[in-house]
Amino acid sequence: MRNFDNEIQTKEIEAAAIKEEMAIIQQEFKTELTVFFSDLFRKKSKELVITNPDKAVELGEDKLKKLKTDVENLITNASEIVDRHFENENLWWHMKENNTTYKHYNDHRLPDFLDNPLRFSYGELGKIFEDHSVIKIPLDHEKTSSYESGFSKLSGKVKYAYGFDVSKTVIEIYKKYSSLHEKALGLRKEIEKIGLEKKKSQIGDIWDSL
Repeated sequence: MRNFDNEIQTKEIEAAAIKEEMAIIQQEFKTELTVFFSDLFRKKSKELVITNPDKAVELGEDKLKKLKTDVENLITNASEIVDRHFENENLWWHMKENNTTYKHYNDHRLPDFLDNPLRFSYGELGKIFEDHSVIKIPLDHEKTSSYESGFSKLSGKVKYAYGFDVSKTVIEIYKKYSSLHEKALGLRKEIEKIGLEKKKSQIGDIWDSL
């Protein structure tokens, strides 16, 4: 006689093992994203100073030095920023199973559901420059402002106003997560199929016993 419960248990063990792999990949993803943002913060901070020379000069050397120190602290704490925006169970299937599609990405961009965490992470830099009065950040709906600095505000939180590319390494790591997700979904479908076959077998046995 077929043992449906054993089959389901075997598949559940396989699914759990995949989730463990996904958890490892998620950490690798965040580590590489930290490297990406550290480089981006360093590059963009200099760009913001250069493109706003009058404001930078108005600060004076001491305040400009304080601005740079704040930027360096931001870079040092990049991993905490990534954790704050990306350690969310609703983003990761291995933490909380969901109906999110993980395969809609390309060679430069992550899928749309990761867009806000990315843009709000980037926004941490914009906030520093606004706090130091180098830039003025418009609200998200103020389209006439054209987001000269590249940043905007949504519900009081600063974010980068546009979608942007991430590094090839970040994409490659994400691809691994997406691939494991596909495998896990396949197992979930198999488990559902076995569960349905179990129900059919049980009702068939009941029918035969009547």
